[in-house]
Amino acid sequence: MKNPGKRWRCVLAGIVVQLPVLVLLVGQVLDMHNRFSTLLSVLLPYAAIFDRLTRPPIAIGFAVLFITLVQYPLYGAIVGDSWVRGRLPSAAAGLAMIHTIASAIAIYMKSARI
Repeated sequence: MKNPGKRWRCVLAGIVVQLPVLVLLVGQVLDMHNRFSTLLSVLLPYAAIFDRLTRPPIAIGFAVLFITLVQYPLYGAIVGDSWVRGRLPSAAAGLAMIHTIASAIAIYMKSARI
C-alpha cells in the first residue's frame, strides 16, 4: 500500500483533531443552559461568533455549520498544500493569525455578553 502524501497526512491529522472537537461541541449543544464555553470559543471561533449574533440569515448559519464541520481538515489541507509548495511558514502564520483573531472576537463577545 502506498503511503499517503504530505497533503493527505495533514488532512488526516485535521480529521483526527476535528472528531474530539465535535464531541465537545455536541456536549455543549446538549447543555441548553449555557452558551459556548471559552474552550469551545477558542477551538471553534466561527460557531461561537455565530452563536452570539442576533437573528443572522439562515444562509450564514449553514455556511458556519459547514465551516465548523470541516474546519480542522480544511486547515490540514491548507497546511499540507503549502508544505508541498515550500510555503509552510507563511501559510501556518496566516492560519494562526486568522484563527487567533476569530477566537479573540468570540471570547470578547462572550465576556461583553453580546
